[in-house]
Amino acid sequence: MESHPPPQFLRCLVFASIISLGVVSAVTILFVADDRQHSLFPVSSPSPSSSGWSKYFSLRNQEKYSTLQETSAIDASIERRAKEQSNANDCSNLMVYLPDQFAFHGHGSQINTYLLAVTSATYLNRPLLLVEPPFEQSSYASGSQFGCPVDAFDEVHSESVEVNLKIKKDFVGGFSRLIDHPSWLTKNCKVPTICTTERGKVLSSSDQHAWQVLANRESEINCQDETGHVYNILAFSGSSVLKWFRAHEAEMSSPNPNHQWAINLGATPEEVNTFSKLKMPHSIWDFVGALMVKAGILRLQPWIARDVEMLVNSYGIPDGDEYDAIHVRRGDKLDVESRSNVLKYWRSKGYTDGNLPVNYIPFEHYLHQWSSDECPVQKDGNKVILEHNVYVATDDPVVVKNEIAQLSIQGRISQAQDQHDEENLNVVLWDGCHRLTFYLNPSDMKEFHIGGIGERKQLEGDTCFARYSRNIASIADLMVLAKSRTFIGEYNSNWGNLVRTMRVRLLENEPMLRGSDESVEKTYTKDTRIAWGPTKTRPPGF
Repeated sequence: MESHPPPQFLRCLVFASIISLGVVSAVTILFVADDRQHSLFPVSSPSPSSSGWSKYFSLRNQEKYSTLQETSAIDASIERRAKEQSNANDCSNLMVYLPDQFAFHGHGSQINTYLLAVTSATYLNRPLLLVEPPFEQSSYASGSQFGCPVDAFDEVHSESVEVNLKIKKDFVGGFSRLIDHPSWLTKNCKVPTICTTERGKVLSSSDQHAWQVLANRESEINCQDETGHVYNILAFSGSSVLKWFRAHEAEMSSPNPNHQWAINLGATPEEVNTFSKLKMPHSIWDFVGALMVKAGILRLQPWIARDVEMLVNSYGIPDGDEYDAIHVRRGDKLDVESRSNVLKYWRSKGYTDGNLPVNYIPFEHYLHQWSSDECPVQKDGNKVILEHNVYVATDDPVVVKNEIAQLSIQGRISQAQDQHDEENLNVVLWDGCHRLTFYLNPSDMKEFHIGGIGERKQLEGDTCFARYSRNIASIADLMVLAKSRTFIGEYNSNWGNLVRTMRVRLLENEPMLRGSDESVEKTYTKDTRIAWGPTKTRPPGF
């Protein structure tokens, strides 16, 4: 785990890259740090000119890569309207969220928990304020579990190679280095600088430890600031908001939900009216999720959008949105949480628990999701070949690539695959009509959690640059999965649930949306197919 150096100083030579994904040239850096600041001296790299970093890293299509959904699914007027209606004088009841400072569980867990905080705050009709630790109180030397983008450092105004780079004192840290929390959800409120509780305890907005103690206890406190204004503050951490949500989920999804909840999520009057008449929990949760997607609540920081764009462009997926995607999650999920599903699959194939061919569900099983699609037939009786560009996001890329190659070879032998496919082991002809051309992350990434094995084994040399590389690789995969035409995966992982949340939409048919007949769905989900495991959907972020 990335940690603060000892009080005196720590000098270690590490080789890293600013993005290290084959997109931006590697940079050799000397990391010099003390307990207050962190300096980096490029040893052999292009000299940044006086124009600063922006000369090398420009934003080309920021909006497209700022969200996990298509920009066409977002109604920009919601944010403008919410800002206009915000009342900074109505800040007496606040919800303060302290994102967990860890990286082991990866992006899916942390983003889902954030969405739970948004869901809970809007339900409780409270402004949602994020409290991140001051730089010197962070668990990470770089100030965030999400690593260091080049933007984190002061611009260099020198032609010299031997220049001193320092992390900006005011550069955002923690979870906010990844997510740009919408200001309209805060309703222009702020955490009081000094607030004294009824018992005389003085809370400072900069005292991360005191707030963390409150958040971990799922605390609700009353306190008074220096002007005499009284606040009621509900403080949550990632783990405590999950605990609170479990206790209140049934209440939140009871029939005829409060119309104010929908208003807080940016709903139109017609949408508010429809929402308040819903009866079934799954309808309520899908409506909440669809409102969140429409409002564009989950927004990435601009440097994340820029670097994700560069990486996704290197994947080689043909331009346009007409591609499919598969998420193959193996690793620790299959070792414990999803072990029963693996055993169930192989038992259905005639194997016993102690004699499994492999300890995972093979890639071929995911492709059966296309078997239910009827193949068009030409007048001469031959099947029409349907082209599919398919991106595969996986934490087991080497094995999956080998599985694809074997399926490609088997397909040529059994189905006389076309000549132009003979040299392409990434092309599989499925069911005689689905020609699947597969794409995977072209980098040599071996770790896909933000923390990687360094988070678990405390390995030396895991820098904020390597951490940022994993950060960008993970977000890029999440984005490609969420925006795909057809998504094939499972709901056992946080990723599967997050991707499904980002694919829920409100129906555009106004008469159907306004109708009171709940047998007529008010939302729809972009084509999502579950390869194995439970099929029951969950509330957003849960």
